[in-house]
Amino acid sequence: MRREELEAVLELATEIPLADLPALLGQLEEIRLVGMQRMLTKPLPDDTRLLTVREAAERLRVSTAYLYANSETLPFARHIGSRLLFSSSGLNDYLLEKKEKQK
Repeated sequence: MRREELEAVLELATEIPLADLPALLGQLEEIRLVGMQRMLTKPLPDDTRLLTVREAAERLRVSTAYLYANSETLPFARHIGSRLLFSSSGLNDYLLEKKEKQK
């Protein structure tokens, strides 16, 4: 994250209505926890890591909305708590299988 982006968030924290401040603090805490988890977790090899919705959408060349709407039917989708993630190796297998069927 660039310094300008952090300054924008700091400015937002000083200007948003007090009623909206708890939601902002919750989002910042989530960001902090994800960062801490990443620092403390040994990275997985690329073929076993979990992809975000955006990363999976880019690999599949579909919209994120499509993935959310069809996640229950995709064998490589993983629901972890409230998060939707995608198995990189499962997605690779899915793409290979799809390619084989097109032959």
